[in-house]
Parts: sequence; C-alpha cells; structure tokens
Amino acid sequence: MREPDDRGRAPHLRVLEVAKGTRVEGPEHQVLLCSRHGESSWLAHYTGLGPDYLVGRAFLTHQQRQAIELGGEEVSCSRFGGLEPGYYEACGLLEREGVLEYVLVYFHFSPEHGFRLDEREPIQEQMRRSFGSSFGDVRALAAEQEWTLARRAAQWIAGEGEREAAAAYIVRAREQLERGLPALSGREEDVARAQTIRERALATLRRAQSPSPQALELARGWLLEQTESEFWFAHEERMLSADAVWELYLQLTEL
Repeated sequence: MREPDDRGRAPHLRVLEVAKGTRVEGPEHQVLLCSRHGESSWLAHYTGLGPDYLVGRAFLTHQQRQAIELGGEEVSCSRFGGLEPGYYEACGLLEREGVLEYVLVYFHFSPEHGFRLDEREPIQEQMRRSFGSSFGDVRALAAEQEWTLARRAAQWIAGEGEREAAAAYIVRAREQLERGLPALSGREEDVARAQTIRERALATLRRAQSPSPQALELARGWLLEQTESEFWFAHEERMLSADAVWELYLQLTEL
C-alpha cells in the first residue's frame, strides 16, 4: 500500500492506490473496485449503532461497470460515487505477486479532506468515538438482564480501559444475579449452557405483554423451580416465546 501524505489524508491526489484493482480517487471522490465475473465486489457505508448494538451497513450501488484486464485475466471494474461523509468498508479484487485475491479496505471519507485509509481496529475506535455506546448503556442493559446486548454495548465504548471496565461490570452483575437464583444441577459445561437458556427465558418473560401479568409471573416462578439442566436443553426452543413457555407450563403442570 502506498502511503499518502498528511497522515493518510488524500484531499488532492488524482489516484491513491490501495493495490492494483482496488483504489480510491481524490478530486472525483470515487471508489473503483474489481471483481471476477460471477463474483462481486462491494462498498458499504457504516450507518451507526442500531437498537441491537450492532453496526448497520448500507451497501452502495455501483454507477458504472466495465471489463478490464488484471493479473492476466479479464475482470469487472465497478465505479462507486456520490459518497456521503462517514466510515466505509470495501471489498475488492487485487493482485499480489501475480495472484488475484479479495481484500477488505477501511477508510473515512469527507468532502473537505477526501479519503483517509486505515486498518480495521483504528477505524472501529474512531467509530466508537463518533457513534459508540456508554457505560451507562451497559449498566441499564445489565439491570434489565439483557446480557447479549450489554456485551455488545460494552464493545462499542470508546477507550480500551472503559471497555474492559464495562466487561468486568457485566461479569460481576451476572454473578450477583446467579447467586440469587436456584442452583442448577449437572456437569459444569451443562450447567453453564442451561444458565444461558434460563437467562434468555426469563428475559423473554420480562419483555412479554401476553398472555397476562399473572400468567407470566406464574410461569416465571415455575421456571425457577426447574433446576435440572436437562429440562432446559429439552425445551430450549420454547423458551424463545412467552406464549410457548405458558403453554409448556400448562402442559407439564397438568400431568
């Protein structure tokens, strides 16, 4: 990769080559990506964190495509333009020592400064500062026992020290909760898996609006009585729906 001037900024370069077949152009603010026929290259704009604490990506449609020769074979070259300011990820075909392979390229774009190339982790850290989460998000999610979302939110806190502190907070919160719940029986690895299923089931009941508050509380109390790991394995799929848990409660308590 040829390093641009001004710490990676390329406001006035005619062509900034990432590698043969994959490049970004300066004044025209366009991205050129190559791919084999029948395969594809793509350009995605990171759109920010969603309510699930996953980063959204909007895939751009190429404006023009033409056939060119790369690495001794004919490939398709796609041109992307009309970029909005923000962070991007691109996948394109390039030639390295006579071998064609696909690579991922990460960059930031702004009309004022053009393109700034970087590696994945520095780009992610910049995104954390731009639209990341906070320790407060993690605490709120842990209070709701939304452990998966809490872990995702922790990963998008800016600053390695803050991320590590948030991850440790989640572990402590889970341990404190588990000490207040009935212990599960079984092998150590089975207990760990059963605890995850139980947590998911209890979270499902907390969020549910039906069948009724009274039914949900009955179902929750009944679930807490189930301490055999095998019970949770046998009914794992039904734990994804509060109505299914209620039906299981009626089915098994009537026997």
